[in-house]
Parts: sequence; C-alpha cells; structure tokens
Amino acid sequence: MLKQYSGLRHKNKDGGPTMHQRKKWLMPLISLILISTVPLLAKNDNELVLPMPNGESMAFVPICVNSGDGLFNWKQVKLGDPAGGFKEYPTSMALGGSFLLDQNGTKMWCYYMGKYEVTRGEYYAIINNNPNQQINKKNYPITNISWFDAIAFTNQYNQWLYSHAAAKIPKFDKAYGFLRLPTEAEWEFAARGGSNVSADFFDRAIPYPPEELQKYEWFGGPISSHYKLQMVGQLKPNPVGLYDMLGNADEMTMTLFKVEYYQGRTGGFVIKGNNYTTAGNKIRSAFRTEQPFYRISGDKSFKPHTKKTLGFRLLISSLVFPSRTIHKQMASEWLEYRKNQGATTPAALSTARFSRKTQVKGEDAFAYLKRLQDQLNSKGINSSTIENNIGRLKASIQDIIKIRTQKEEDASYLWIKIASEQARFIRQESQKLPLVKTLIEIAKSKNDTQKLEAYRQRYKERKTNIRSALSTYSDSIRQIAQNTPAAVKKGFKRYLDFLTEHNDVQQVHILNKVHKHLDQYEKTKRVDSEKWKKDLIP
Repeated sequence: MLKQYSGLRHKNKDGGPTMHQRKKWLMPLISLILISTVPLLAKNDNELVLPMPNGESMAFVPICVNSGDGLFNWKQVKLGDPAGGFKEYPTSMALGGSFLLDQNGTKMWCYYMGKYEVTRGEYYAIINNNPNQQINKKNYPITNISWFDAIAFTNQYNQWLYSHAAAKIPKFDKAYGFLRLPTEAEWEFAARGGSNVSADFFDRAIPYPPEELQKYEWFGGPISSHYKLQMVGQLKPNPVGLYDMLGNADEMTMTLFKVEYYQGRTGGFVIKGNNYTTAGNKIRSAFRTEQPFYRISGDKSFKPHTKKTLGFRLLISSLVFPSRTIHKQMASEWLEYRKNQGATTPAALSTARFSRKTQVKGEDAFAYLKRLQDQLNSKGINSSTIENNIGRLKASIQDIIKIRTQKEEDASYLWIKIASEQARFIRQESQKLPLVKTLIEIAKSKNDTQKLEAYRQRYKERKTNIRSALSTYSDSIRQIAQNTPAAVKKGFKRYLDFLTEHNDVQQVHILNKVHKHLDQYEKTKRVDSEKWKKDLIP
C-alpha cells in the first residue's frame, strides 16, 4: 500500500499540482491496477481474497458442509449447548452450502466465510472510500455500529465488487454470489469446526482444548485481552481457518431471534461469539443472545442500537434457484430426496428417536388407509376384496412395527455390550499409562535411548488406543439413545443377567457407568467424552 506523505502538500515550484493532488488523482487508478493484478488466492489454495478500494482486501475461507453433487445434499447439524440453558437447548437442523468446490479431489458443497472480523480499515474503505483518510487502529474490528450499518456496508461492498471485480466473485451456475451476514446456523457450524472435526469435537463447547483457550480467543482477564479490543488475526485460527470466532468482538448474524432457534416468537437479531470482556469459562460456540434493532437514547428518541463490543464478519453465498436448469434439476430430485434424507428433517422429528419417526410414519399410513376407506364408503363402493386388502395392509404395517420393536431390543443389547467392553478397554489402557511413564523416566535417567524410544512409542500407542476406544464408546452411547426407553431397559437387563451369570463384578460396575453416561446424554443431547473418560478411570 502507498504510504501517506502528509508533509508533501505544498505546491511545486513550477505551479503544477502538488504531491497530495497527484496522489488523490492516482489512487483510483492504482486501485484498479491492484484489482487486476492481485491474485485470488492468498496463503493457500482454499483461501479467497476479494479486493476493496484504497488497496484493502478481504479474505474468505471455504466452509465445506457436505460431499456429493446432488442439489439436496444437506447435512444434519446440531446447534446449542445445555450450558446455555433453555435458549440453547440442542436442536438439529439441515444445513447446505452454496458453491460446489473441489476439495482434494472430492466435490463438496461450501460457503465462504470471512477469515477475520471486518476491520476498521475495510469498513471505511467502503463507507468513506477516501484514500487520504487516516484511520486509527485500522486492523482492529469495527465495532459500535448498528445492524443497519452492517447491512449498508455489505450492500455498498457488493455493488463495488460487481462494478470493479465481478470476475473475482464465485458463481453458482450462472449467478454471481453475494456477500451478506451469516445465519446463526452457518456461523455456529463454522465456529464448531465444521466438517474438519470429528463428531465428538463438534459436540464440544469449544473446538480445541479448554486449557489452550488463550491461544485461540481474546476473552476477559489479565491472561488474555485485559478487557480491551484486540487487533484481528494475532492468535491461532480455529479448525476451519477462522480467527477470533469466539472472542474479541461479538458478531451480528442475519438470523432473527427465536427461543428455540426456528420455533417461537420472532424478536431482534441474533449475535454470536462472546467478546473481549467475557469470562474464559463462559466462552462457547453455542452462545447466542438477542439484540434490539433500536434503543432509547439520552434524549428519549429511538436510535439504531450500537454497542462497543459488537462487530461482524461477512459470508458469501448464492441464490438457490439461479436458473431454470437448476430449478428443473431440483424438481426432478425432489421426490427421491423426500423418500430418503428429507423424510427425517421436519422440526418435530429433528431430535426424535428412530422409533418415534417410525411411529409417526406408521400413524400416517393408518390415517391414509382410513381416509381411503372413508372415500370408498362415501362413494358407495362396498367390496369385500378391497376391505380384505386394506385389512392385510394394516396387519402388515403392525407386523413391521413389531419387527422393529424386536430389532430395537436386540440392537440396544448389542450397543450396550459394545459400550461396556470399550469402557473396560479404556479403563485398562489408562491404568497402564503410569507404569509406562515410570519406565520412560528410568530410561531417561540411565540414558538408554533405545528403551526410551520404545517406551515413548508404547505410551503413544496406548494414548491412541484410548482415543479410538473413546470415540467408539461415544458412538455406542449415541446408538443406544436412538432406541425406545423400553428397548434400552430390556437391553440393560439382558446384559446384566449375562454378567451376573458369569460373576463379572467389575464389568457390572462399568455397566453402571454406561447407564449413567447414557442418562447424561439423554438430558443434554451432547457427548462429553473427556468427562466420561475421567469417570471410567478409577
């Protein structure tokens, strides 16, 4: 970027234009040259950089949701955290991307999200577009602006891009993408680590070890922000490459607040992310709160709401129906989608057990049959053959429900058995770690490098085994929870009888831990693998 030589503003000796005047005329031209020469990609091939006036630029990271090139390729994601009380009760919803990208040879549906919170330099490059303006703390997040200011900024930036750098904007089919505020679901999916983390990590309050929070986020206190807003990008990025997601400035979203995410009365706008005044133990991906669009000012007039801790970051998405071709393709895929993945996405079934979903479908089938019977009767059609066939259909549906019930009981028993055996393995492997640590220290004291390396490798293998077993254990708890309480109760009794018959007292104790962890999961709808691991180790 050109430096601002504020001292060279006197006229030239020949009466020509001053240095200041020349720079004022040249800056728009220089900006256009930069737009045409600055590459799209920054430090890595996944990062998209869009130009701005005055030599500024804005970086975006692709947040990939789901693989496959189908137009209904959504991904079921769970938002919320029981630590946030009733406003953050875990809720499932389906999320999709806007652009089909090639990610290491795999087609993925992705959206682009701002790598950093929008800075003061970026904001005033669009709002004022004055190359000579001296901006204080230009690399700090822009705060103390209203939701309407953020929308106005986004609109002006979109129009500037379409006029000056349309070729840089990603497209879906024939339509250019556009910048906007993220929805709450898009924001939280990215904050949790998106598709870059395992299901267990995605369930965690933060997507990195709690003891390393200060390496990733600015929060309140002397070991972090000192209760002051900080320059963007100084700490480590989260698993998808985004900086300062859970701290520094609160972030606005496009979503209007409802208590149950997408159910209830609609209020103000949702903000996410906590800020530089938040206590470290309160930082979490699920944090959400409602903000008003207007507040009463000192003179009793209503003005757009602003806050010194409140900023925003942008997202790039696209139209869902950019052309007739896409519309026709989605129409052709619709029935297949509704028969399969789409059959389980309604809000009423978002966190229901498989048995409940089956029950609902069975109730629907019986309702359709009754409706058919009533229609035939209303038209005076009385056929014993039709009546018999309807009766057979009802009996078949009831048989399917019975078979499903039996299979749930069998599945419950098997998953309880798997969970218990994995819990025993975690316990046994964890008990071996102190001995291996002692052997490592002995090898160090004797300077026996060969044994030292062997013991370190053994320690690493034990840790890997525990981590793998813990993942299987968590998956088993999830699978048990998909069955009816009656089926789960029978499964536990069946396995307890087996253990009692074989006089396996230790495993009975472990089974009680499995039951305890299942109860915790039923209440919170979240895996707490680290807590469970500590609970399993005596």
